[in-house]
Amino acid sequence: MNDKIDKIDPSAVWQAALGELQLQLTGATFDTWLRRSSVIALEGDTLVVGVVNRYAQDWLTSRMTEMVKRTLTGIVGRAVTARFVAQVHEMPTVESAPAIAAPTSPPVITPPASALAMPEMPALGEVGFFPVSRYENTFWATHLGRVAWRVWEIVRGADVRREKSEWTNERRWSSPALARLVPCGPQAVAGVTRANGRQAGALERLAVAGVGQYRRQGDLHDPHTMYVVQVRVRLPLLTPVAVMELSETLRLQHDRWLEEYGFDPRAWFVNVESGE
Repeated sequence: MNDKIDKIDPSAVWQAALGELQLQLTGATFDTWLRRSSVIALEGDTLVVGVVNRYAQDWLTSRMTEMVKRTLTGIVGRAVTARFVAQVHEMPTVESAPAIAAPTSPPVITPPASALAMPEMPALGEVGFFPVSRYENTFWATHLGRVAWRVWEIVRGADVRREKSEWTNERRWSSPALARLVPCGPQAVAGVTRANGRQAGALERLAVAGVGQYRRQGDLHDPHTMYVVQVRVRLPLLTPVAVMELSETLRLQHDRWLEEYGFDPRAWFVNVESGE
């Protein structure tokens, strides 16, 4: 046993390590995988560190073990390691959800008709009703946020082709027209540039998430500018990083959803992270 680490509060050692790791990692990486970690126990010269779920456990174990070991060793003065474990929580009950296809890159949801639910939205003239899976309604709607989710619904619903492809057909929209259907302000759709930087709109949010494409036809500041927009007809499984941005309750529901519908959460994590 290392007397030095034995005499130091393990939590204090870990907090010191987190301070150094935060300087070595990008903000997104630190916030996603380490910020909510905490020491559970000290086993010999190994800190047992609790992390938010098994995806974080797998990611940290496979990619961060050596960096963490070097950091802890520098703080304590001799070889000290960390072992990451997923915090155990009771899983909430989840409603029936759609089945999914065998893993591809990324895995794509292919729900049976019995697992589809109609979105709660009025008929909007040319924007028709269409089925939305519970997976999309539960996890993607939260991930995208209200305005981007409604824009996806509207653009998807406006594609009235009988035979769908991976993406909707291209359609021209003005930001005021989409905003009236959401409803929201036009800037929430198209984004706005302020003195302190760019505030992304729903179209940019969809593009960053990989489920929308658009190109602008006209000046950014012209309210009559048109946008040629396409969205994915069916949304894929969220990536591990996207799931980590959900609330704890929804993260646990996502774990349960994967398990109940025949998909190994660990395999999903590895396949999506590696791009296989």
